[in-house]
Amino acid sequence: MEINKECTWDKMKGVGDEFEKFSANDIRIKKYPQAYVDDKGKKFDWWDIYVSETIKIECKNDLMGFITENICIEVGCDGKPSGLNVTEAEYWLISGGVKTFLIKTTELKRLVKEEYDDKLKRVCEDENYFPDFNGIRYQSKFPLNQGNGITKYMDWYLIPQEFFAKFCLEVGVGNKMTYDELV
Repeated sequence: MEINKECTWDKMKGVGDEFEKFSANDIRIKKYPQAYVDDKGKKFDWWDIYVSETIKIECKNDLMGFITENICIEVGCDGKPSGLNVTEAEYWLISGGVKTFLIKTTELKRLVKEEYDDKLKRVCEDENYFPDFNGIRYQSKFPLNQGNGITKYMDWYLIPQEFFAKFCLEVGVGNKMTYDELV
């Protein structure tokens, strides 16, 4: 699929669903045979892969990461908390184009808070000014085409993959993930 401005949420959802299925199968083969995608007719919307009560995984397939070399972390949609701000998953598994990143949700929240939010509070009083720190950028109310004439306004952090990797439990390429730290 070519990545362009015509890519809608509906089109990208299918790509994301495939990443979830691939990842659940990879985890099932390598580490946890009971892992499954909590999909259609979902019991819960707060994670994508269920392994156990203490191992629930949010999956993100960020195709733009191949071009931008950033990881996009959603935190709001249409003025309401979403993504990182509502997840109940203990881990996030993110494909950023070539590399796949495994990070604990608590570490991801700490990264965003300490490496961006806290630094912003120290240097800026203007709530509409969002500088970058360590290459991390925050975008608010970004218009995202959902298809059928619908636009949602997203809030997210863009984090350089190289910096992001320092906070991860594991970084792999393709199906080279081991999931050794997934406990």
